[in-house]
Amino acid sequence: MRPSLLCLPFLLLHSQVHAQVILAEENFDSYAAGSLIAQTIGPPWTTWSTVVGTTEEAAVSNELAFSGTNSGKWESTLAAGGPTDVVVELGDQTSGVWSIGFKMYIPSGKGGYFNLLHAFASANSDWAVEISFIPEGDIRVLLQGTPTLVGNYTHDTWFDVNVLIDLDADNTDLSINGALLYSWPFSYDAQTTTGGVLQLAAMNFFAYAGGTGQATYYIDDLLITSVSDIGISETDGGILGLFPNPATERIDVLLWTTSGTRHWSVRDIAGRTILQGSLAGGVDRTTIDVGALPAGSYLFESELEGRRHTDRFVKR
Repeated sequence: MRPSLLCLPFLLLHSQVHAQVILAEENFDSYAAGSLIAQTIGPPWTTWSTVVGTTEEAAVSNELAFSGTNSGKWESTLAAGGPTDVVVELGDQTSGVWSIGFKMYIPSGKGGYFNLLHAFASANSDWAVEISFIPEGDIRVLLQGTPTLVGNYTHDTWFDVNVLIDLDADNTDLSINGALLYSWPFSYDAQTTTGGVLQLAAMNFFAYAGGTGQATYYIDDLLITSVSDIGISETDGGILGLFPNPATERIDVLLWTTSGTRHWSVRDIAGRTILQGSLAGGVDRTTIDVGALPAGSYLFESELEGRRHTDRFVKR
């Protein structure tokens, strides 16, 4: 799904806006129910074998949706999971801070799964982490060959999944519905203790339930984006990132520490100021309550000594 062009007039008014990189954004509403996702949408979507239009494909579904009318549906038909096995290629990122956010729905008695890859080469891929949603309601993270129970989820309801990957600091945070469940170095390998590569290559949605039972799950409102401005140095006092993105109740803003007073505002796509405030020098993080905002796209703007930096976030 292409980003909305409604933001363009406002963005053009601000020559100092720094680029936020969107690697993938999809709500599946632009496609007919039954369409095969990788075949229909194209890059960055593909399959594990990189051959589209086969039984590896997940399909667009109008059975359930968090927003609009459609979502993507993954369903296993094999005892060991699969064959549905879809990949989102993310460009072999080696630096920056990246946010992965999506809505997930798992029916009663079923499970779900996704993994992140240091390198994507089908069977020769390097797994960074595997995250399983067990049919009994547990969430397990597989790192260095050891599965760890990190939390729980609720069947038959949409819930937020957010992964924040800081490649510069080699850190990963997993949050469900805005609550932090687990943190680990992204350079860890999922399956071995020998260590992986500090690189974000791809995300893999596989029809799997962690080895117990069968998988059926729906994905909606996927957004994979940078949460660090391109071209901003520490002396600029710019925005390091916004998380979670998309947000539901709150947005955490990470900022370079500076000595001067910083002014911030949240604007809607028409350029109207919705929220505003200021931060004293030395503060490098603030949490903003966005629960009362209508769903949609917003801009967070930080201004310090005439230098203005802006990042986009989505409120669900």
